[in-house]
Amino acid sequence: MIKKITLALIYLFVLVYPVSAQDNLADTGTDWTVLYQSDFSNLQQTDWPIGVTTTGTSIVQYAITEQRYHWQITSPDGQFSWLGTPAVTFSADTQIAFSAAIALPYFSPSICGGLLLGDPADADSFYTFLLCNDSTYGLYRYQEGNWIQAIPFTALTTFEQGQANRVRVEINHGWADFYLEDSLLDTYNLSGQPASLGLYAQPLSAEATDLYFSDIRIEEAPAKAETLSIGADVPDAIARTLRVLEQKDRISGMAGTYQTFADQELSLAQMGFYQVSNFGVSGQDVLLQADIAWNSAFDKPDYKNSGCGFVFRAENEYTFLRAYIALDGNIYLSAFRNGTEIPIFTYNYGSWSLTGQGTLTIVANAAKISVLFNQNLLGTVYNATWMATGGAGLTVLSGTNLDYGTACSFTNGQMYLFE
Repeated sequence: MIKKITLALIYLFVLVYPVSAQDNLADTGTDWTVLYQSDFSNLQQTDWPIGVTTTGTSIVQYAITEQRYHWQITSPDGQFSWLGTPAVTFSADTQIAFSAAIALPYFSPSICGGLLLGDPADADSFYTFLLCNDSTYGLYRYQEGNWIQAIPFTALTTFEQGQANRVRVEINHGWADFYLEDSLLDTYNLSGQPASLGLYAQPLSAEATDLYFSDIRIEEAPAKAETLSIGADVPDAIARTLRVLEQKDRISGMAGTYQTFADQELSLAQMGFYQVSNFGVSGQDVLLQADIAWNSAFDKPDYKNSGCGFVFRAENEYTFLRAYIALDGNIYLSAFRNGTEIPIFTYNYGSWSLTGQGTLTIVANAAKISVLFNQNLLGTVYNATWMATGGAGLTVLSGTNLDYGTACSFTNGQMYLFE
């Protein structure tokens, strides 16, 4: 099915409100008990070491400065440093919280600081939740000398350069929820309570770099009942996406059915037209995800109208919703009614490219439509009034008539149909 693109510059049909990717607050109703809280007003404290340590090429000087725990790190090879927290004993059947205020340099030298979580399944491995002074956060696992990405580095919408930023992780039944200044950032399944806790620093330059920790806390509270309503067949990455969207109130529940779809190659050399390959499924609320690689046969295509993506809630071939990765560095979300396109929202994922790849995820749940690229939640459209039940599929948009035109490769396709 090949169709011509017609654009309407009116918005009478769809009412939308953009929502930021990081906006939900921590649950303040939980009755937390403080097991440990740092006190750096006492220069004689013995919980944390003072002085100079040398490991390999790294030199770290620990001191108490202005009631903060001051680390100065010089590491020509970029070695990380960490310290375990004072030992605490947790009660049975509890959830735990670990938090600290972290002050990083004002933009430079580049560094990341954060919280270390001992791997529940491997005493020689750990996770580290990182806050970096390029205004990003991420979660990585260190195992046998290798770093494994758990949550990719993601831009922060709120970050105070040169100031103390408070980070917190709450862990319940193995699920870790990460917060910045009480706003939920992300979530990840550690599959258990961490075996240890600590502070972590990763210098990104050879310069002497200062960072400061303060108000370090370890807390516990009665464990909450596990509320996950997804099947055991759902991969961890999809489960994480569903949980973080539910925590951020972007979906109303997680019950549903998981399935995959076959790899496909689509191409079209008909400038100004698009083509759709349907899945043969129907529903209103759905998660669609695929690893997408794109390529243009022409080095000067219509970048905006060249790309690859999904159609969903398709009533027929002329009335549907569409989200696609364009070659101009944007993801375009639009509604179509009787063949006329009505733009909804545009998200930037990078810069223009003739050839590229990335993972696109679209989650439509009632009146909310969320867009993720490479696991990063770019944002959510709220109160999109188009909520019709319909089909879903893949789409390619052509920005050139040359040779094969625009080519799209869809692999690792996954779908989740909400109940």
